Formats: sequence, structure tokens, C-alpha cells
Amino acid sequence: MEARVSTVDLFSRVGMPVPIAIIEKELAQLWDASNDHKSRASLINLMIYTESRESLLENTEMINAITAEHACRVLLVLAEPHHPESSVRAWIGAHCHFVGKGDRQLCSEQITFHLQGQATEGLSNLVFSHLDSDLPLVLWWQPPIPQIVDEKFWRWVDRVLYDSATWESPAFSIRRIREIADCRKGGCAGTSRITPCDLAWTRLHESRFAFANLFDQAAAQKEIKKIQRVRVFHGEGYRADAVLFLGWLASCLGWRYFSGREKPLFVDAGGKKVPVELESMPGVAGFQSCEVLVDGHFFRVERKDDYFRLISGEPGAEGTAQTVCAKRESNTDILLAELGRSGSHPLYFRSLDLIEELL
Repeated sequence: MEARVSTVDLFSRVGMPVPIAIIEKELAQLWDASNDHKSRASLINLMIYTESRESLLENTEMINAITAEHACRVLLVLAEPHHPESSVRAWIGAHCHFVGKGDRQLCSEQITFHLQGQATEGLSNLVFSHLDSDLPLVLWWQPPIPQIVDEKFWRWVDRVLYDSATWESPAFSIRRIREIADCRKGGCAGTSRITPCDLAWTRLHESRFAFANLFDQAAAQKEIKKIQRVRVFHGEGYRADAVLFLGWLASCLGWRYFSGREKPLFVDAGGKKVPVELESMPGVAGFQSCEVLVDGHFFRVERKDDYFRLISGEPGAEGTAQTVCAKRESNTDILLAELGRSGSHPLYFRSLDLIEELL
């Protein structure tokens, strides 16, 4: 009984329960009952798919922040495919935000679905029957990508977001994303338009930019091609972030991965071997720092809460340092950054080609 009460309370906080068959009718009545100061707005369809009940309220809070800048119809789907019972339930709600100095508000709709057991197999029919017109569909798929995917479902997706840093074994899921996006294995007609976006890659933008600042001067630019060793530090459980950063560095410098070794090793454009160390740090999250050794000098970038320290000098010495401001990297900020752009990340897949074995 306690578990049942807890579940009811959880879903009551995401909206008003409605029968599946009359969702659109209930939404229309919701707007008919609102005052003249509220207007429904939608520029895209945003679907968030999760298999974790714990993330339901967190996702709803994130949606509220996102809709303040991006009006959309949101489909929040909680799926429990291994549940012994089969059921489908739905809730509707709205996120309203003031516009300008008056009382006018723009509102975005949220439809929350709870699918259990075999009902999860009807995901595509359920979702696409409730998309807002022919607006683009942006999908944030939060769990690992399954072995077998519904081709009909992916055919309608314009942009797929995922966070490889949250996956325990990201290599398989990333390969599935690539197969879906470019139809390498065939049999997925219509999916080639999908634009994949790894939020872990977006999260590293500030770190990559800060590291590039270390070699901003003309004299330092010559040194970067002489790198002899690389050390990347990351939070415990965030190895994927460090590997992605390393892939970016290797792709920029024209390195290739030296396969079949116990420790990572790259070969630069001139044939010189560059050993790499990936080190975990307890109590912190994400990418932490990168240090390279060049002709007896080190260059290091360190991530702090809202700034980077750029340090250079001789080993054993304190070195010279400067500070560069950095934006915070919350999931909401990262998602807003991706929704604010429409292009792809070509350097991302070039980097993945170099470090896929490390994932």
C-alpha cells in the first residue's frame, strides 16, 4: 500500500490524470478554461524518454526551465518494459512563463506517459498520435540504446540527444546511434535525416575552449605539435568525459590511436609515440584537468566551479597561471545550448573514430 501511495503522489506532481483516448480533447478544454492572458505556444516537439522513476520530477523541473526559452509540446515518457503488468496512463499539464512587463504568458504543454510491460511496444503509435502538427521532433533518449529498436519510431525523429557520460558502457549505445543515423546496416529507410547530439560532448565545449587558450599565442602554437605526454583527470565514474576530450585533442592534432596496448598510446603526424594517462579523482564529477608535456615544459588546464586555471611552466615549479571564466554545466544549460542550435557536430564523430576502443 505504501508503494502505491508513493506512486500516485509522484505522478500527481507532473499534471492532471486523463484517459488516453481523450488527451487532445482534455488539452483543448484546459486552454478553453484559461484566461485571456495565457497563450499556447510551440515551435518544436520535445520528447524525453526515461526508464527511471527517480528522474521523473527532475525532468519535469528541467522542462519548466527549458520552456521559458523554447516553447514546445513536451512528451515525457516513463517506460518500464520489464514490468509484469501491461498498462498505459497519461497526465497533462502546462508550463507558463510571463512575456515582457505585462500579464501575458506563453504556455507549453506537457503530456506525461507511464508505460509498463508489453505496452511499451506501442511507444511509436502512442507518441506520434500526440505530436504537435508537423513540427520537428527532438528526442532526448536517457537510458542506453537497446539492441533492437523500433525503426518506425526512429523514422520520425529529427534530432536525437543523449548523454554518453551517464551510460556505464557507452561504446555499444553510441554504435547503435550511428547505425540509426546513417543506416549503415540498411533496413531503416527514412532515418538518415537524424542529427545525433551527445550532451557529454556539448558539456566539454568550455573545457576544450580553455585548453585551446593555452596555445593561443603564436609561439605556443608551435609547441602543441611537440606534445610528448598527456594526462587527463576525471571524476570517478566519468571516464567517458575524459576519453571524449582526448579524442578531440587527437583529432585536432592529426594523431591516430595505437591499438592493442594495455595503456592508451597515440602516434602523432610525424610518427612519434605519445603515451596517455587517464586518472580518476574521487569526490568530483566530469572532466577535471588535462596536462601535456612539451620539451621539458608543462601546459595544464584545470576546471573549477565557474572558471578555469590555465597554467604553464617547468615540472616541479609553480608556473604561471591565468584565469578564464566558464559557464556552469547543468543539464538544463547543456540542453538549452543544444536546442538553441540546429547543426551537427562533425568533429564529434571524427573524435569517436579515434578513441572508440577506449570507451
